[in-house]
Amino acid sequence: MHRCTHPRPAWSRLWVGMAYQVPLDGLLMLGKFANDPSACQALGRWLGIRMPGSAFFGISDGPPLVVPIPSTPSKLRLRGYNPVEQIARGWVQIAKRYGHPAPRLECKLLLRHDHGPSQSRRSAKDRALAPQASASASASGSGSGLGLEHSAQTAGFYLNPSVLAAHGQLSHVLLLDDVMTTGSTLAAACLSLRAAAIQSISVAVLMRR
Repeated sequence: MHRCTHPRPAWSRLWVGMAYQVPLDGLLMLGKFANDPSACQALGRWLGIRMPGSAFFGISDGPPLVVPIPSTPSKLRLRGYNPVEQIARGWVQIAKRYGHPAPRLECKLLLRHDHGPSQSRRSAKDRALAPQASASASASGSGSGLGLEHSAQTAGFYLNPSVLAAHGQLSHVLLLDDVMTTGSTLAAACLSLRAAAIQSISVAVLMRR
């Protein structure tokens, strides 16, 4: 299992459901590559049963606002759904079944461009090198312009301004992902969310490699 490669993570708290291992890894593969959103929802129900209470995440004002890591537009067209969003919906299902406060889902706040390599097809070494390359480019001046540097560091993530405006000032967001390897994807997503002056960002991950 890899440790997070970021010495100062962009999030406030991190919770991981389990190590990446059988049998649930096979269920995740069904959800991501076999067009079976119900497999992702089943994982979400598993996650919801084991998820700690809001106090763990430093939330005192009701159920968390959960932001699933978004898919790129091309992957949405290919699959027809975002696996992480389906995991979140399974979490909502199990919470309602047991009469627990269900998380509030916000699936349109954080979005993602198509540009950039797929993280699922990159090795842990390649993922770890990406932030270093971005930092080197900035130091040498080859990443001239804050927009270019910020774009590289946020890996294509960006915020939907109309959805952000509808929420007003957000005090806390719980970012949800299926698998964490080096933490680079989550760090990039957090960097985009930080642009909205969110006071606290927690991260919940189904599995960790």
